[in-house]
Amino acid sequence: MRYVYASRNGNVALLVDRLHLSRPIYIDTGNEICKEDFILLTYTDDVGELPYEAENFLSINMSYIRGVIVSKKKNTATQAGDKIAAIYGVDCLYQVEEEGNEEDVIQIKKILEKRKK
Repeated sequence: MRYVYASRNGNVALLVDRLHLSRPIYIDTGNEICKEDFILLTYTDDVGELPYEAENFLSINMSYIRGVIVSKKKNTATQAGDKIAAIYGVDCLYQVEEEGNEEDVIQIKKILEKRKK
């Protein structure tokens, strides 16, 4: 399983670092290719929208997505994760505020470990 992430303000990048994910792929432009099953970690843009680069990446690599973890700003919606889940028929595995706290990291690690099996 690969882990792919989009991070505009650095929150998702910090979360990825704290999770110690093996070989994560950073979505820079959205034109990157991943021909392996992956879990997407992304942020929520504006008022719950999918970030452009994540949306573009998914349009190219949609057959490999297996789940999404979404970050949001304080007091905003996490609709991006729900939208991705609905559009691509995958689970929104976890929703976290900004880079998350230690409990979030523990819970996400547990979720990802179960997904490996």
